[in-house]
Amino acid sequence: MTLHLIVHPVIAVLRAAAGVLRCLPADTVGNATRESFIHVEVDRITDAGQRQCLEGDIDRVLDDVRAAIGDWKAVRAKLEGIVAEVEARPPLPADELAENKDFLRWLARDNFTLLAYRCHDLISVDGVPALKIVPGTSWP
Repeated sequence: MTLHLIVHPVIAVLRAAAGVLRCLPADTVGNATRESFIHVEVDRITDAGQRQCLEGDIDRVLDDVRAAIGDWKAVRAKLEGIVAEVEARPPLPADELAENKDFLRWLARDNFTLLAYRCHDLISVDGVPALKIVPGTSWP
């Protein structure tokens, strides 16, 4: 299938409580939210089965996106808490710590999509370093 056009503007909108679109665009309204609208043009699909398959694929991708962003703010807040914890009790020498904190802050500035959180302990198994999940730290 050839992609002929994709347009994805971010537009301020107003929605009713049930999610029904009330106003578009709503740039002058203070409680408007910004949403990305995506318009895609591909080759004409005349077969109904192929259209249903494409629709199903798009629905699955959108479900994955919803799952990925649903807990994003909570996971980012956890990351910010970890940065604060590292600053309060530095686990590394100062020169190594600065680079690590800079990296964590870079992640927290929306440069990476955070999907989940899990804490590990570094252990040794038969003399080989390994990671062990800390019980109760995996979420969402």
